[in-house]
Amino acid sequence: MVIHGCRRCPLLPGQQDS
Repeated sequence: MVIHGCRRCPLLPGQQDS
């Protein structure tokens, strides 16, 4: 499970880019 956001997305829980 990732806590940080994706590379360009804001640091939000569950906010990750494939």
